[in-house]
Amino acid sequence: MDNLFRTLLVATAVASGVSAHAGEIAIANPSFESQTFLDGQENVNDVTGWIGSGSWFHVSNPQDHRFDGTSEGSVLPNPIDGLNIVGLNTGTTLYQDLEAVVLPKASYKLTLLVGHRRGVPFGTPTISLIAGGEVLAEAVAAEPEDGKFSPFELTCEAPESGGVVGQTLRIQITSVGADAQSWFDGVKLSVALPPPPNGTIAIANHSFEEPVLADGTFNLNDTPGWVGSGIRWHVANPNNGWFPGTSSGDAAPNPIDGSNIGGINTGATIAQDLTATQPGLTYTLNMLVGQRIGVPFGTPKVSLMAGGQVLAEAVPVAPASGTFAAFQLTFDSPPTGDVLGQPLRIQISSSGANAQAWIDNLQLGYAPTPTPPPGPEIVIANHSFEAPAQADGNYTINNVPGWIGTGTFHVANPQDDWFGGTSEGSSANPIDGSNIAGINVGGRIYQDLTAVLRPGVTYSLSMLVGQRIGVPFGNPQIRLIAGGQVLAETAPVAPASGSFSEVGLTYDSPAEGEALGQPLRIEVTSAGRDAQVWIDNGADSGADSSATTGARDCYRESQLRGAGACRRAIQHQRHARMGRGWVRNSTSPILRMIGLSARAPTARRIQSMARTSVASTWERRSIRI
Repeated sequence: MDNLFRTLLVATAVASGVSAHAGEIAIANPSFESQTFLDGQENVNDVTGWIGSGSWFHVSNPQDHRFDGTSEGSVLPNPIDGLNIVGLNTGTTLYQDLEAVVLPKASYKLTLLVGHRRGVPFGTPTISLIAGGEVLAEAVAAEPEDGKFSPFELTCEAPESGGVVGQTLRIQITSVGADAQSWFDGVKLSVALPPPPNGTIAIANHSFEEPVLADGTFNLNDTPGWVGSGIRWHVANPNNGWFPGTSSGDAAPNPIDGSNIGGINTGATIAQDLTATQPGLTYTLNMLVGQRIGVPFGTPKVSLMAGGQVLAEAVPVAPASGTFAAFQLTFDSPPTGDVLGQPLRIQISSSGANAQAWIDNLQLGYAPTPTPPPGPEIVIANHSFEAPAQADGNYTINNVPGWIGTGTFHVANPQDDWFGGTSEGSSANPIDGSNIAGINVGGRIYQDLTAVLRPGVTYSLSMLVGQRIGVPFGNPQIRLIAGGQVLAETAPVAPASGSFSEVGLTYDSPAEGEALGQPLRIEVTSAGRDAQVWIDNGADSGADSSATTGARDCYRESQLRGAGACRRAIQHQRHARMGRGWVRNSTSPILRMIGLSARAPTARRIQSMARTSVASTWERRSIRI
């Protein structure tokens, strides 16, 4: 189901090269979907992209008599990825040599699904990561329940040096045991590199001590290490007539570094290209900026650039006449993008009437970009639609506490004839709690939140959407709104009949605008022919589900025609979980249907050290329905 998506992700990760901090490693045919089989069919000793040895190995499109939920149209949740799985009989080995090689001090994580065929011994299958003939890590998979699959994980850290570094990685699976057979699916291998240490980047002639000048003299259009353009740029060895304390032998404190400073007149620019831009780093440029006595400072601009793109820039505040002040500019590089690998450029330009800006002691450092700290959560009333309470199989019409609706809308406690796994006592419930909300064609529900739109914040909204068995999904829309303006919207793709999938959208708020300060609104609408969309909340991994659920929204619902109107065959699709890894720190009840997070963007952060002001800082908020 997600093989194409995985392939595209892998291509991006590989293209970024060794410098990437983390990524997924390409595996040929990771979910064994390369061959097409009818339900219940299989082959023998032919697995595309893999090499096998031993008597029997297979690719199979299984059915429920082997693994629960794998028959086409099964009423049980499908436990595998896609349609096919691979099986190994006793004494058989299956392996694949990857294009990736072992990187020093890299951490590897191999995950897959392991299955126990009903009525057949499982044995003791061994799963290994190998390079250069040496086993990096291996383990015996724990035996799942009869007829079921369970997840498996194998991790290791490569040495800093040695024979395996630079060797091709191999994934290997071996089946051992008396008359045993083990089954596998959804193989994934990820790598994470240690973050680079803090460091500095060399800037040629960073303090403008070249060329050597006598006290009180200057040159014109000659700054070693820098490229200039325009009419006039300088290196000067100033004296007290320009900046007090700079004359040779003066007892007053010298405000500059060394003897010289650099100057830029109106219309001129100086620039220097440095090392290649790397992902996941915070670059910090520090410098001194000065205003010469009796000369306008103008509006100089300091920029960090790469590949012709401005990464971050700012206009320094004018210091007092005859003084220097500290200035800082920072940039958080993205994990991917076309600026990566391009030379990082420092560029300084001057503008203004008869203006002149002076600079000194440029320092450029870098450090791994920190993870944004968690922030308070934004509450969404009745986020998981558990109000009003409904008996199993019952529903209400046009009554969703906490929400305002138009047209026909519902709260329902569904059963398996609507969505597989939702009947009371059914296993693998795909929703959060008991209830979900539905919207018929022409209807909508919305909620105005207590949170208002703030400047310079990235908002991320996620929710579950579901397609009821036998009912068209239509063309629902999910929107984030403020002040009557649609900030972001998306039309979710229809999930498989009888299943839920997750959908998300993001919005970067501007620094100014009419919508700022206005309450945020979440809105879901339904359109189409006899259609109906259903929505609910879903749990996020890595946090307590009582306070941390992701958001799920809108499933269209066609007209309700009575309690028995939807008794139709169920076809399941494994639904994706989005919003993984969110950190939540609120102890108050949170709405669990829709998740909306807000954080300051990482792109550009500017700080004036003279005024100790920060233009943007990290923040994160979460909204739940």
